[in-house]
Amino acid sequence: MSFSNGTYVNPAARRSLVAFLVAILVSYVLYGWDRVAVSVELVSIQSSFHISAVRAGFLSSMFTMGLSFMALPASKAIQKIGMFWSFVVSSLVFSASTVCGGFATSLPLLIASRVVTGIGEAMFSVTLFGFLGSAFPRQRGLMTGLAAAVFGFSLFVGPPAISWIETKSESWRVPLIIIGTIGVAVSLFAMTLRSRVAPLMERQNGHVNEHTSWALKDLGRLLADFRVSCLLICAVIGGTGFYSFLTMFKSYAETHLHLPALTASFILGYFGLGTIVGGVLIGYCLDRVSRTLGLAALLSTSGVLATVMFGSHVTILTASILSFLLGAVMSSIYNNCVALMQDVTLKKDIVFATGLLLTVYYFSASFSGAIFVAAMTLPSPLGSLALYLVPYLFAAMILLLSATVRREVRDI
Repeated sequence: MSFSNGTYVNPAARRSLVAFLVAILVSYVLYGWDRVAVSVELVSIQSSFHISAVRAGFLSSMFTMGLSFMALPASKAIQKIGMFWSFVVSSLVFSASTVCGGFATSLPLLIASRVVTGIGEAMFSVTLFGFLGSAFPRQRGLMTGLAAAVFGFSLFVGPPAISWIETKSESWRVPLIIIGTIGVAVSLFAMTLRSRVAPLMERQNGHVNEHTSWALKDLGRLLADFRVSCLLICAVIGGTGFYSFLTMFKSYAETHLHLPALTASFILGYFGLGTIVGGVLIGYCLDRVSRTLGLAALLSTSGVLATVMFGSHVTILTASILSFLLGAVMSSIYNNCVALMQDVTLKKDIVFATGLLLTVYYFSASFSGAIFVAAMTLPSPLGSLALYLVPYLFAAMILLLSATVRREVRDI
């Protein structure tokens, strides 16, 4: 077995590498479950702590605050400790913090645990997408799409499974404790593979980060690129839209559409199914055509679909179909924003640029729950127009404008 750079891998190391990759995939599934756990259980948590809808909205997306704070520092940490330890430490941090969230006795403790969870998830995300982007430069859309498919699987299976566990245990705490405990066990198992796996990962990817700079002048250099600035605007809008749906749909379906909790969870699960299908297919296609034009089309489509979902009284069937389609296009916006950012930046900047994009994406996502609640108080369909259609069409327009200024150059 050889890596894409020609590095030979002996059979014993290959088995360890496969085991480690399986551990990473399991961690990524748990990562997805952790992201939806609080939103799925939000009504119960809101009742338990006697908090308002707006504060519940903040809580549902609070982990993204930790993500936004840590995404840029994570790019520096990866440079210092390497890819292997970045994967292991990040998985251990977000899993242990999820367990702590299950035992939180007050709202401030739960909020703190969610922020720390986001810090661990930030390092995991930057490591994962930085590794994929640099190791597979010609298939960035496909590889990020495959990662999205794993994440989508977790979103498809997670909501109904979490609702079922919550119902059977009669506690919103139990799902968090189970998810976190499994994650800690997987992280500890991955540590045992260090001697064989860490050298392989660093030979494959370490040289990319060896000269990665992390200074204000480099941040300024990236922001001076009009294409990068446009992508960051797209990330703000994409992060707000994706996480407003992911964290608030179940609560919205229960309170506005008057659906049972399990039915709302199943509809949210279709969002994950759409992520599985759309991530791979759309990523594969955009590797072969203009990613800029494809991303603009995805933004426009997302704005229209979300406006229909939240701007009208939809049936269960219609909501399920729209949830599936939104999962496909909204997740592909994230994947291809990452891929396009890596396309238009130098190879030595890939990890830093990825961290910058994730910082902006998740910072906007951290306010998505509260923004969603505020938007839905407006008369229908003004809220959905203001939150989805207008911003998404604006993002598509500036992205197309960036394509006329300078053509994207993929640094292979």
